[in-house]
Amino acid sequence: LSGMLYDEVKRVYDFGASWQKLTSLQLQGNYFQQELPPTSADLYSMPSLEVLDLSSNYITGSIPEGMMKLSTITMLNLSNNQLSGTVPEFLMELDRLNLLDRSKNKLKGTLSSKIGKLSALNVLDLSNSAMSGSLPVELGSLSLLTTLHFSRIKRIEGKIPTEIGRLTQLESLDFSSNEMFLKPICLMSETVASSPCLCLK
Repeated sequence: LSGMLYDEVKRVYDFGASWQKLTSLQLQGNYFQQELPPTSADLYSMPSLEVLDLSSNYITGSIPEGMMKLSTITMLNLSNNQLSGTVPEFLMELDRLNLLDRSKNKLKGTLSSKIGKLSALNVLDLSNSAMSGSLPVELGSLSLLTTLHFSRIKRIEGKIPTEIGRLTQLESLDFSSNEMFLKPICLMSETVASSPCLCLK
């Protein structure tokens, strides 16, 4: 598939009763171009949608506010696109998310302290982006996290929050290729030290 994402979806799928029952929409690895549909688009009016995977396309522009309507979403993968602008805080209201991957984009701004509201998160990948600022201590409250990736974010600064040491379910932790200050106490955590994949170089 190629072209504009919204037009292509409408072409192959009828926006009717069955659209309302859709639980998974996976469009990864295509050649969709230009921006995501506007906030008013029917694409965001899917009351049963749990999985939305738009990764590995050529999607540009910002993340539209329409996504805040996806209140049932559990997996949101926007990785490996050309998304830009600041990261909208309304993503932190999608409190059923267990996977949030927006790595390999051009998204700017800081990570909001509201990230702590996503208590169901298992996977958080923000690697290879234009993020800046320091990381919020609220990351330490995401007790179900198994994967936490912040690699290749050159503008991120400060220290790795020691609160990450509280994450007892971590299996993969990646802060590689950054310029952050690694506070030793963080690495003393039995949880972090025993992670099968620990990358901090």
